[in-house]
Amino acid sequence: MLSLVVVVIVAVMGAGWVISEVYYRVSNDDNYEGDLKAYKQLGKNIAFALDDLSDRKEFVASWQQQGSVMIILQDKSNFLIPKNLKENFLKGMPLLLDSEDEVTLHVYMKKSNQVMTMLLPDQNESQKKSWIGIVFTLSFYFIVVILLLVWLYPLIKRLLVLRESTYRFGQGDLSSRITPSKISYIADIENEFNRMADCVQKLIDDNKLLSRAVSHDLKTPLTRLQFGIDVLEEAETEGARKKYIHRINKDIHEMQSLVEALLQYASLDEFSIQLKPENINLNAFVAELCEQSDVAINTRFSDESVTLNIDPRYLSMLLNNIIINALRHAKSMINVSVVTNRHYCENVCILIEDDGEGISVSDRDNVIKPFWRGDYDAKTKGHGMGLAIVARVAVWLDAKLVISESKELGGASIALFFTRS
Repeated sequence: MLSLVVVVIVAVMGAGWVISEVYYRVSNDDNYEGDLKAYKQLGKNIAFALDDLSDRKEFVASWQQQGSVMIILQDKSNFLIPKNLKENFLKGMPLLLDSEDEVTLHVYMKKSNQVMTMLLPDQNESQKKSWIGIVFTLSFYFIVVILLLVWLYPLIKRLLVLRESTYRFGQGDLSSRITPSKISYIADIENEFNRMADCVQKLIDDNKLLSRAVSHDLKTPLTRLQFGIDVLEEAETEGARKKYIHRINKDIHEMQSLVEALLQYASLDEFSIQLKPENINLNAFVAELCEQSDVAINTRFSDESVTLNIDPRYLSMLLNNIIINALRHAKSMINVSVVTNRHYCENVCILIEDDGEGISVSDRDNVIKPFWRGDYDAKTKGHGMGLAIVARVAVWLDAKLVISESKELGGASIALFFTRS
């Protein structure tokens, strides 16, 4: 950031100064030569005019009062001139003499045998004017630099915020995020940082959940398994052995189910999936899915044909998890409906309802968390992963998940809103 500011200042001020110096030197030299040429011609014309006048002193006195250039007349004998300049001077060529104090122009008048001397304006005045131009030029570049710094300030500020956030995140503060700003020039980078931080935090949270689930949910079946093996060794009758073997197999199946649920949830990595969308007839797809269930499911479909451009594999995973969850909690009835909203034609809804106990308002945010099981779920089998998988897959398929109460059946109502093709 410092090098950026330095480069901007050096580039603007340095390049501006060099260009200004070159311009003023060239323009001043050209102006100076032009002014001298004009003064020479003017002096020559005045000298020739004076040479023809009889009352030259009166003209000079009048000129001194009106003109800005001083004129002095003197005899040729009083004007000393080097020999190498004398010949041209006597022919009428103006002679320009430049000293530290003044610049004078001398012209020889043949008829009167006099020398007219003109004191030219001080060139320091033009130099002062050139310095005024330089001051204004520098002022212009100063304003340009200030405007650039004003433009750079939000960038520098946001870069400092980004550096501070990344430093805190690197030190272990996983909640470190960048607050969006309307005037940020690096909004895309900030959003990507926040997204990356969310993914890292989500990954770490998932690892913690998986660790806790493994340590907690596997502990009970492992304990029962160990106890069953011990009892099996002490069993004396064939019937007792079969009974304990059946319990051991049941515990093994429970452990296997938990491991499969853990692996399925762990495999749902946003960066590893590759969606392969295709156009599907939603009514036919849902009907076929419901027919594969071992339990009768009531289906209702929209009168119109609904086409979705979506990955059928993940749509099937999404609906299967919702239906399995409904089967666990339903008493006797499950409804699956495909509903289209005529007021909002771009939306289509898949609605799964059951007549179970439902999900309380306070628990609706928790049921989509992995391994969370409410009090109402204590008597049902499962590991609390179904709706967590649903919530994650719904995000990938750009579907809106809404959990509410079924007005028709009184149990849970889970709606998925999609944007139709």
